[in-house]
Amino acid sequence: MGEKREGLISFFKFECNICKHICTIKSENTHDTEKINLNIAAITGIIASGIGNSQFEELCSAIDVPVFTPNTYTKYQDQVLKKWEQTASSSMAAAAEKEKEIAIEEGRTKGGFPVIDVLFDGSWCARSYGSNYKALSGTAAVIGRKTGRILYIGVKNKYCLGCARAENNNISPKEHKCFKNYEGSSTSMENEIIVEGFKSSISSYGLGDGDASTYAKILQARLYAEKNVIVEKIECQ
Repeated sequence: MGEKREGLISFFKFECNICKHICTIKSENTHDTEKINLNIAAITGIIASGIGNSQFEELCSAIDVPVFTPNTYTKYQDQVLKKWEQTASSSMAAAAEKEKEIAIEEGRTKGGFPVIDVLFDGSWCARSYGSNYKALSGTAAVIGRKTGRILYIGVKNKYCLGCARAENNNISPKEHKCFKNYEGSSTSMENEIIVEGFKSSISSYGLGDGDASTYAKILQARLYAEKNVIVEKIECQ
């Protein structure tokens, strides 16, 4: 009788010629919790490979496979990103708990809370180090030295496509999820993210965290003053 699609999953409707009973058969079992939903799997692959819906449409067109509508793509993309964010938060919390346990076992506490050593580094979305510091996005992470696991990660964006399009057309932007969260220089992105990571260490995990400009900003912020703790920079040998 017909086909209804939701992303890459098809719902085929059949009618019995004798009793006229109508039934629907799906191209895959959408209620099987042991297997990943095909639409979720496709979106996961799209994000992981660094492409977008347009590139995926080209691929599907070449192999004659129907593609997502924009709304369906956004729906499943939001689901995937939400799950990734939840998983990342759980992983970082578990890593912080392990770092805390190790610090307590080794007697590294001050002011009543564990003190740990961390490593941190960042990057930009463009090759800019040493030459051109105009990247529109940057990211940085704080890593526990004992476990080697990420304790905090942050992203700074100076650009939002939705806002930029509205500005170019001299109109007010429609309601959208704005990714712009930074106004400073590209060179300071890493510093800002790392300082935010240090600020959240006590409130999020009950921990104290032990490039020169970043260290200076951390000292200026006096993040652990009430605990009488000073962040110490350890130079790698």
